[in-house]
Amino acid sequence: MKNQFAILGAALILGLSFVAGCLLISNGRTTGSEQAVLSQSAVHPLLTLAETAELLRISEDQVINIIKAENSILSNNGPYEGVMLPYIKVDDKFLFSYLEIQSWVQQATLEKRVYMGTKITNR
Repeated sequence: MKNQFAILGAALILGLSFVAGCLLISNGRTTGSEQAVLSQSAVHPLLTLAETAELLRISEDQVINIIKAENSILSNNGPYEGVMLPYIKVDDKFLFSYLEIQSWVQQATLEKRVYMGTKITNR
């Protein structure tokens, strides 16, 4: 009888440990690139062009084209009413605000913006 309780107790502990381990692993799961961007943004509020492109899952050239498209509208039509991709430029280096990129993505999505090369349209 004691042997059956020992086996039952051991099986219960093993099962709970397995479930707890699975929960811990699944909650902390992010891809390597997402984890790199998130860890960088926790330390630095500004992202480089490469980090921003990785965060947005587009190429660096596409990020530059978005900047060109928004600046083109600004220079041709006057004040831009939408939220522009937030960046600062230091010498020849673009730096992007991690927090402001989140707002920009939400606004661009709501407006259903379409970026084609260096042009922008709303659908």
